[in-house]
Amino acid sequence: MSNIKKYTIRGLFNSQDVEIPFDDNIKILIGENGLGKTTILNSLYFLLTKKWEKLAKIPFESIELLFDNNSLIYFTKNQLEAIILDDKRQKKRGNINIINQLKSILNIDDFKSVVFKNNEINPQAVLNYILKNKINQQIVAPAGMLVDNAIRLLTDDFLLIFEDINRIIDFELDATILYFPTYRRVEEDLQNLGQLRRFQDEDEYNYLFDEEDRVPQNEVEDEILIQFGMEDVEDRIRKVLTKINDSSLTGFTKVTAEILSQMLKGFPEVTDQSINKLNKSDIEIILNRVRGNLSDIERNSIIDLVESPELKNKRDLVFFLTKLIDIYYQQRDLDNSIKNFSLVCNKYLVGKQLVFNESLVQLDIIRTKNSQPVKMNQLSSGEKQIVSIFSKIYLEQHEKIIVLFDEPELSLSIEWQKMLLTHIVDSKKCDFLLAVTHSPFIFTNELKKYAIGMNVFID
Repeated sequence: MSNIKKYTIRGLFNSQDVEIPFDDNIKILIGENGLGKTTILNSLYFLLTKKWEKLAKIPFESIELLFDNNSLIYFTKNQLEAIILDDKRQKKRGNINIINQLKSILNIDDFKSVVFKNNEINPQAVLNYILKNKINQQIVAPAGMLVDNAIRLLTDDFLLIFEDINRIIDFELDATILYFPTYRRVEEDLQNLGQLRRFQDEDEYNYLFDEEDRVPQNEVEDEILIQFGMEDVEDRIRKVLTKINDSSLTGFTKVTAEILSQMLKGFPEVTDQSINKLNKSDIEIILNRVRGNLSDIERNSIIDLVESPELKNKRDLVFFLTKLIDIYYQQRDLDNSIKNFSLVCNKYLVGKQLVFNESLVQLDIIRTKNSQPVKMNQLSSGEKQIVSIFSKIYLEQHEKIIVLFDEPELSLSIEWQKMLLTHIVDSKKCDFLLAVTHSPFIFTNELKKYAIGMNVFID
């Protein structure tokens, strides 16, 4: 169970304090638009994933995160912004480590009183101080480099704070964080729209006094609220199926090598226990998965022998099949992930169903009326959202997940709203769930006891 105990934001929007206790590992916050539900959820996500620059864009004064063992994270917005400013300057120009020289020259208290404006470091004031006190004449370095190192000197204490914060988060959270923001899937493939890019401004920027950081980001941002097509879902499915196939073929090769070794030692006696271990349906699945290594005649002959009394006389075959069964059971988690994914999605699909062919290691969507195939991009927007959500939960190999969900009701019918969060909790992977909603149907189920009005936690 996740050990998050309380999350606090002071001065959110410069006007309100938010303090959310977590007595259980499930909480559903209810509230109308305008209460800041999404912003609060975003801030927690950015904190847990250490996305500091994104967190700094949210207006707040300070943030606290308390864990069950009373381990506490605390920092102010000013501390966060100072660290980000320092980090950007280190990336833009190399540090020649002249901090010690600055320490010996500067009157630190006087320096701080001049360059801190409204508890924030003013780079222009730093430069003015350096020039006025002729520090640039005492230390041989460009003025911009001196400014960088002077700011670094002032933010050293802040750096230690955030190093400790990073350590606490890494130690306390042993689950993968899945964030489902408010979004609708655009029903077109990404390549049909052209890849989204944010281009770097090619003009030279003022090194010291950028009003806006122009870092190149030639990729779609991970928090973008619009998802394109269903390629990501298809890719997750493909990866799991490929792992199953590869595992089967690798296992077959390994068993073949073991047989050659065992032939020199002699095969063990066939026991009732080894015979009982051989299940015909499992054997059929296994042999179909390695069909390229056996002819149809050989495969069918082996399957027929499994339930035949003659099997006791075939030590080598029993040894071979027992080893294959062991390997099949070792990869069963992969099979079960596909099966469970299909089962839960089929509770939502209308006139369609996901069908997993274990022998062919193939997952298809078909129409229940005529068994005709259906493509992922032919699903309704609500069906796409459901399939996407559960593909991340079931098909990504996470033992434990923390789920943050913003308005899960969007694009979903009332009946689907009633089922969604319970199915996420029932996945046996959900270690912590925080959802914000304004739909009563999201908690018209056994999760109702975890639902509470958002305004209770806002002062």
